[in-house]
Amino acid sequence: MGILFAAVLHLVAAGGPAHGVPPDPRADRPAAGDAGASLACPEGTVRHVEAAGEARLEGCQDAEGQYHGPLITRDASGRILRRLTFRHGTLDGPARFYAPSGRLVEEGRFEAGVQSGLWRAWREDGSRRYEGAYRAGLREGRWRWWDAKGTLRRETYYDGGRRSGPHRLWWQNGRARLRMQLLGGQPEGRLEARFPDASLALEAHFEGGRIRRQEAGPPPPDAVSPERLAATYRPLLERAAQDLPACLGTPLEPGNGTRRALEAHLHIEPTGSVAWLELSGGAALPPATRACIRHRLEELELPLNGARDLVEVVVPLRF
Repeated sequence: MGILFAAVLHLVAAGGPAHGVPPDPRADRPAAGDAGASLACPEGTVRHVEAAGEARLEGCQDAEGQYHGPLITRDASGRILRRLTFRHGTLDGPARFYAPSGRLVEEGRFEAGVQSGLWRAWREDGSRRYEGAYRAGLREGRWRWWDAKGTLRRETYYDGGRRSGPHRLWWQNGRARLRMQLLGGQPEGRLEARFPDASLALEAHFEGGRIRRQEAGPPPPDAVSPERLAATYRPLLERAAQDLPACLGTPLEPGNGTRRALEAHLHIEPTGSVAWLELSGGAALPPATRACIRHRLEELELPLNGARDLVEVVVPLRF
């Protein structure tokens, strides 16, 4: 049985959640970072340097030969790409990731090998990308995503890694694009989608994750057929799948040569938003890997749908 991910992709540029007023795009920008900081090994460890393809790892190893303390990854030019923290071979502590320019682009921390606490990410120009918290490697509480101009695009709530609670998207003009409720990762209750002019695109009601009734407004002039929609979305997802190998293995070994075959079942409403997403064939994947795949797919930007009702597009993903 497929794994259900109630995932609404953030395909819109949005205003603020309550009033449509975009926040200051300069707010919360990271500093240039500590990409030039030196390595300081804890007492009882020795400095260790090794090659990892074209990259170079600089870290500290304990008496058992396991990484303990900071571990720096440098590219072929010597620029720091990431600074991780280990505790006797297990990721545990602050983690920072950098662009080649030295700009901090993501930061958070690991506990006992999994993501924990607040994680934040920025684009290389310093604008915010996302912010949210993990608990025991699973998303928890409110997560938010911003576009390159610094305006909030999406807000979703999580409970134990599954979407639970209100989920909202906004158009660039600040008007609501999609409002829905999720319960245990599945749509529940009322779903309302509107076009940029605020006219109704779709109103639907869910019970137990299944749609019970729906009412659709007139499609816009640029409405496309389900066949054309599938043909448009398939290459976008296939391109996204090219990055999925990075979700396999550990941060030290992105991609372990394992080939995976999944099917993405996207249920798309008239404004082009994916109301929910199912991944079939990934039951054996670790939770962190599934979360990584979901995160990559969430960042896709899809064109306007314009169909009169919910459309399902099935796309094979191989990586």
